[in-house]
Amino acid sequence: MPVSKRLPQVVVPIAILLACGAGWFLWSRPEPPATVPSAVVDEHAGHDHARDPDSSITLSDQARENLGLELAKVSLIDYWRSLSIPAEVVEEPGHCEQRITTSLDGFVRKIYILKGQTVYPGDPLFELQLAGGPLADVQASLLRTVQNRELVTAELERIKPLADQGTIPIRTLLEKQSELKRLEIQQHTEREELLIRGLTDEQVREIMESKTLLRTFTVRVQNPPHLDHAPDEDHPPAAAKVDIKPAALTDYPEHPHGDVYTVEKIDVVQGELVRAGDRLGDLALHTMLLIEGRAFEREASNVERVMANKWPVSAHFETGDSQPLVRSGLTVLSIENSLDAAGRTLKFYLPFANEVFLDRQVSPGVSYRNWRFRPGQKVRLQLPVEHLEKKIVIPNDAVVREGADAFVFRVNGRKLERVPVVIAHQDMTHSVLGRGSKITDGDMIAMNQAYQLNLILKQASAPQSHGHDHAH
Repeated sequence: MPVSKRLPQVVVPIAILLACGAGWFLWSRPEPPATVPSAVVDEHAGHDHARDPDSSITLSDQARENLGLELAKVSLIDYWRSLSIPAEVVEEPGHCEQRITTSLDGFVRKIYILKGQTVYPGDPLFELQLAGGPLADVQASLLRTVQNRELVTAELERIKPLADQGTIPIRTLLEKQSELKRLEIQQHTEREELLIRGLTDEQVREIMESKTLLRTFTVRVQNPPHLDHAPDEDHPPAAAKVDIKPAALTDYPEHPHGDVYTVEKIDVVQGELVRAGDRLGDLALHTMLLIEGRAFEREASNVERVMANKWPVSAHFETGDSQPLVRSGLTVLSIENSLDAAGRTLKFYLPFANEVFLDRQVSPGVSYRNWRFRPGQKVRLQLPVEHLEKKIVIPNDAVVREGADAFVFRVNGRKLERVPVVIAHQDMTHSVLGRGSKITDGDMIAMNQAYQLNLILKQASAPQSHGHDHAH
């Protein structure tokens, strides 16, 4: 067969095979990604929401209510840059504790108190059955003196008219008057000795009037002299009085008898024999306490300056609540003149009045008091260091940080816009905005939940899945 006639028969099958191979290659090759419009890419892939000052979210009223969102306008105020120093609540040595002792020998007949109970000056604590000894001797001597004085007084009343008439010598009258004077002095001495041994004026008077010896003795709560730690009226400078969010203080009525004590310890039992000077128990007086701050050597000058200028100090007490317990307006009372050898720290003290947390009466005459502040409680002191004028100060909960950047959420109609700010200073509760912040005087911002708002913003701006299933 001629070549020209056989050529189509060879070429056609080859062409068919090539076409089939090309089709199989194109079908098995991975599908290229679809072309995405540039606007979509910029919005979801290349757009950096973390650094976009115009990022915003819109929350419903229900969402704002669920978050507990607090909105408020910012303003320029004076503020004190502070130094944070650790501290602890302590008792005032020699004044917060009262040791109960007996000045007499006797047997414990009654115990009127329970551990933890609240007592007041003059309340009975223990009753002792006196066991004789010097106290009984002094009582007996006082009774003899009282009786002898009454006899001499009656004799003087009888002989004085006789001496005036000359019936008896005037010398007899003078001798009786001298004896009465001696008895008066002796009675006064014995009465004072009983007072020194622990009896009260009423008890001594009862002995003299009833002509009987005292058989029992009641140990009562004593009322010590008060210490006045009230701050001066001329402190501090006006700017130092600024308190952005002052804590509400509750006024509790005090007992009409004065100070309130708590029974901390009972060391005796009924029937026990005690001697003069023995310890019966302990009382605690926690109406006034001290905060003991501990500053490093390099911070000593700051503490001294605060004390010298009478600048107010705020104390942040550790509690289990979400909000810190803050008390402001405290002043430094004293600074120790030596450093702690172990920690190389300088101790200083701030007095403050304790507050009642709860009063409970469990039965007639028996009540318990729980104080808000207790010795051993940890504190952070904020000592004023530098006066900052006309600054925007916001709560720390209004600021969210991402790396070195900081943001707040500003209100714009229904929207909350995330705007960058510069933190010039930050303490335990507040942040001071510096130059470069996009917040100005009069702007309304979210004062809390900045972290949660930032999470909501990130979730809202995250790329959404298009639903394309590559498995098929």
